Amino acid sequence: MTARQLRLRYVVFIVSVVATLLASQAIVQYDISLQNRDARLINLAGRQRMLSQRISKLTLFVYYRANVEDVGGYYRLDTLRALVDQWSRVHEQLLFENGQNRGSESIATLLATNTPRVQQIRTAVDSILADGRPENVRQMIRQIAEVELPYLLTMEQTVNEFQREAERKIRYLKRVEWTLAAVAIALLLLEFMYIFRPTLQRLALQNEALVNANHSLNASHQKLEESLTHVQALREMLARNERQYRDLVNNALDFIYELDGQGKFTFVNARIESDLGYSRERLLQKHYSEIIHPDDRAEQQRFYQQQRQEVTESSYREFRVVDTYGRARWVGQNVRMQFVGKQLYRVIAIARDISRSKQADDALAAHEKLFRLISENTRDVISLHDLEGRFLYVSPSSVHLHGYPASEMVGKLATDFMHPDDVTRIEKHVPEMMEKMKKREPVPPIVFRVATRHRGFVWAENVVEPVFTEDALTGFQSVVRDISFREAFNRA
Repeated sequence: MTARQLRLRYVVFIVSVVATLLASQAIVQYDISLQNRDARLINLAGRQRMLSQRISKLTLFVYYRANVEDVGGYYRLDTLRALVDQWSRVHEQLLFENGQNRGSESIATLLATNTPRVQQIRTAVDSILADGRPENVRQMIRQIAEVELPYLLTMEQTVNEFQREAERKIRYLKRVEWTLAAVAIALLLLEFMYIFRPTLQRLALQNEALVNANHSLNASHQKLEESLTHVQALREMLARNERQYRDLVNNALDFIYELDGQGKFTFVNARIESDLGYSRERLLQKHYSEIIHPDDRAEQQRFYQQQRQEVTESSYREFRVVDTYGRARWVGQNVRMQFVGKQLYRVIAIARDISRSKQADDALAAHEKLFRLISENTRDVISLHDLEGRFLYVSPSSVHLHGYPASEMVGKLATDFMHPDDVTRIEKHVPEMMEKMKKREPVPPIVFRVATRHRGFVWAENVVEPVFTEDALTGFQSVVRDISFREAFNRA
C-alpha cells in the first residue's frame, strides 16, 4: 500500500469520521429542534383548554351580566370574537403541525375527534355575536356546555399523548448519543446501514407524510368549496324569505307596527300609511299615544303601562284612533311585549280596522232594543218554537192573553194551551204546514181556542213564519192575537 494510498485512505478515514460526527451532530440537533417543537405544541394544546374555558365564562358573562343595550357591547363581544378566532387558529395549527411534521396517528385521531366540537362551539359563539337576544344566548350556552367537557377531556388526552411522545424522543436521543459515541469508528464500516439507509427511510416517511397532508389539504379544500356553496344557497334562501316577509307585512290588511321600549314607532307597514294617511317618516317621529283618540288616550296608556309593569307579554284591546283627516276609526289590537328580565325593549302590534263591525254592533243593539220595546208593549203574543212546537221564547204580553207569565210557558208545547178539539183539528194540518214552511211558502193563519187562566177558552188567530239557520228549517215564529170579540160578532 503506497503512501499515497494510505494518505488517501487516511483522508477518507478522517473525512468519514468528520462526516460521521457532523452527520451525528446534525441528527442530534434535528431531534433537539423536534423536542423544542414538541414543547411548543404541548404549550399550545394546554392553552387550548384555557381558551375554551375563557370562552365559556365570557358567554355566561354576556348572558347574565349584560342588558339588551350591553349585549352588543364592543369590549366583551370583541374579546369573545378574538378568543374564538385565536382558539380556532391554534386548533388548525395543531392539526397542521401534526400532519406536516409529526405524523402521529393517535394525536391525529384525538384532534379529529375534537374538530366537530370546535366547529360546534365556534358556530354557537357566532350565533351569539349575530343575535344577542337572551333566548338565543341561552340556547347557544347550552350547546357549548354539551360539548365543552368532552372537548376538555379529549384535549387532556392529547396533551398527555404529546408528553409521552416527547419523553420517548428524549430517551431515544440519549440512546442515540451514547450509541454514536461508542460506535463512531464502527459507523465507518456500517455508514450505509446506519446513515444512508435510515436517511432514505426518513425521507420516505416524510414524503409519505407530505403525500397524506396533501390529500388532507385537497379534502379540506373540497369541503370548503361545498361549505361555500351551502352558504351561498343559505344567503339566497334568506334573501328570498326576507322578500316574502316584507311583501307579506306590507300587503297585509291589518296595521302592523313595532315600538321601542319608550313607545315610539320604529316600523310601520304600508297599510297604516294608506288607511290612516300618516307617512312613514311622520309616524317614526311619533309616540304611539299621539294617534289614539283623545277620549281613549288616558285609558289606553294606563292599560299598557300596567301590562308593562306586570311583565305581561300579550293583550287585546279595542279603542279609537284618529287618522290625518280627523276621523275616528275603531281598531282591535293585539300587542306582544318583549322583555329582557323586566326591561321592555320592543313592542309588536297587529291592529285591525273594526269600524264597520262596531257600526253593525251598534245597529244590531238598536234593532234589538226596538224589538224588545215592541215585543214587551204589544198585546199580541210573540213566541219562538222549535220544530216540535215547544216554546223557546214568549213575549211578556202572554200575561194579557193567557194569564200565564212567559216563564211558565217556556219549554211547554203550544198544544198544552189549546182546546182539545182544536188540537185534533190542527194536528191533521201539521204535515202540510211543515212542507209549506220548508218551501218558504206562506202558511194561512190558524184560528183556534186558547186556554186562559181566568177567562177559560177564548178565540185567537195565529200567524206562523218559518225560522231558518244556514238554509235549514230549525223552528218557527208565531204571533197570536185575541179575536174573541170578532168571533162573537161573526156568530151573532
